[in-house]
Amino acid sequence: MALSAVNNVIIPAGLNKIRFYFDKGGSNVSLFQFLSPVAVSSVPFTFISGATNTAGTSIILTLNKPVTTLNAFKTDFEVLADGNPLEIDTILINYGNSRLLVIGIKNAIYYGQTVSISYSGNSIFSNTQALGNFSYRPVKNCLPRRFIIPALIQAEDFNVNYGFQLEDCSDVNGGKNIGFAKNGNYLDYNIYIPAAGDYNLRFRVASLYSNGSISVRLGDGGTFTQVRTVNFTATGGWQTWTTQVFIVDLPQGNYTLRFYSASGEYNINWFEITQPADVNEIPQLKQFRIFPNPTDGSFFVAAEFDNKTPVTFVIYDLYGNSLVKYSIGNTTSFSRHINDLDCKPGIYFLDLSTQMGHLTKKVVVN
Repeated sequence: MALSAVNNVIIPAGLNKIRFYFDKGGSNVSLFQFLSPVAVSSVPFTFISGATNTAGTSIILTLNKPVTTLNAFKTDFEVLADGNPLEIDTILINYGNSRLLVIGIKNAIYYGQTVSISYSGNSIFSNTQALGNFSYRPVKNCLPRRFIIPALIQAEDFNVNYGFQLEDCSDVNGGKNIGFAKNGNYLDYNIYIPAAGDYNLRFRVASLYSNGSISVRLGDGGTFTQVRTVNFTATGGWQTWTTQVFIVDLPQGNYTLRFYSASGEYNINWFEITQPADVNEIPQLKQFRIFPNPTDGSFFVAAEFDNKTPVTFVIYDLYGNSLVKYSIGNTTSFSRHINDLDCKPGIYFLDLSTQMGHLTKKVVVN
C-alpha cells in the first residue's frame, strides 16, 4: 500500500462532504487524512483543472480560490486542440461560483480532440494574490460521442432510441440489430460532417416486406430538417441481410442525424456514410450512365452488364415518393429515354436494381 499526498487543498470552515471522483481508472483507498493546516492566505492561487462544456464552445477552469479581480487579456491564454491554436472570444467569471473561470472559444472544440490550456498573464487576482502561470495543462473533453464522417456506425450505437427494440443479429460479425419498427419511432446519432456535398448512405437491412421507409433528418439544436426519405426493399427474411444504398446531400458541421420511421417494418444492423462517390452494389454492372445530368427533364439512362439480368429502375423525389418505374427483362444492356418526368426543378434519385443489388445516383433537374 503506497501513500500519496496532495498539497494546498483548501477546505472551507464548517461541515463538508468529501468526494473522491475517479476520472479514469480506479484505486483502493484504505484511509485519508488532512495534515498540517495553514492559513488560506499562505496557499498560492493556482489552477486545479479544466473541462469543456458539452457544446465545445467554452472551457471551464476550476481554481483553488475565488476570483476577485479580472482584467485578463485574451492573449494571456493559449488554447490548443490537437496542437492547433483556437481563438479566444471571452473570459468571464462564473456567475454562481467565482472559483470558476469561463473561457469562451470562437472555434468550437470537437469530440475526441486533445485540448490543453496555458496562462502567462498577471491580471487575475484573488484578493492580493495573482493567479500563478501554467503551461499546457490538460482540459477534459466533455463533448458527447460524435461520429466523424466518413464512418460505419452500428445501429445500436445510438445517442437516443425512441421506440425501437434490440435483438440478436445473425449477420456477419453478429452483435445486435434494431427492429420492431413502428411509425414515429426514431434513432438519433451525433455526427460531424467535414464538408458539404453528396454522400452515400448505405444500410445493412433485412425485411420480409418492401413497405419500410425512413425519413432521414438532420437536427441543429431542437430543429430537424428532412434531407430525404429512403425506401427499403424486401430481402427475403428478417435475418436475411443485404446492403441498400442511397444518396443524401449533407451540409458541413455538427448535427444530430435522426432516422425517423415513416412506414413499414425492417431491421437494421449498421449503416455507413461515405464520402461522395458511387458505390456499386451490383457485381455484374459494367457501366451505368445518366446523361445529360443536370437535365431540363429529358435525359437518357443506359447500363451494361456482364450477364443477362432482369433490371428495374425507379426515380424518387427527396421525400421518397416514386415518380416513375421501369422494368426490363433479361438483358445485357439497355438505353431508355426519359422524357415523361413531370416534375419541378430540384434533386431526384434514380435507383437501379437487379437480383444482385442496388445502385443509386442523383439526378438534377434545372
